[in-house]
Amino acid sequence: MLSYGIYQADVDFVSKRANFIWCEKMIIKAFPEITYVRGASSELVPVLRGTRLRVQTVVIAAQKWGLSPNQIATEYDISEAQVNEVLAFYAAHCQEIDASIAAEQIIEAAKV
Repeated sequence: MLSYGIYQADVDFVSKRANFIWCEKMIIKAFPEITYVRGASSELVPVLRGTRLRVQTVVIAAQKWGLSPNQIATEYDISEAQVNEVLAFYAAHCQEIDASIAAEQIIEAAKV
């Protein structure tokens, strides 16, 4: 226990929450069209604000299917500027998004 009846676990929780809020504010400033929602597994998933279109969906469309930003915009009824922001977000967070894609592929493979 720290002074004044404060436990280290409480300090750690507040510190992690403050760090998350700080990170979220930085993401909003750098990528205003991107937000996070809780996915089916309760993990935070980056999505295009106002659409629930996952960043990884756009990335897969661009990388795996070879669609251009214009084709992606048409396919998902969003603007090309939104597609470009999603792809810029991916460039800045590729490890996080790639890990999410890989995890989902493992789950899908296990279902077959």
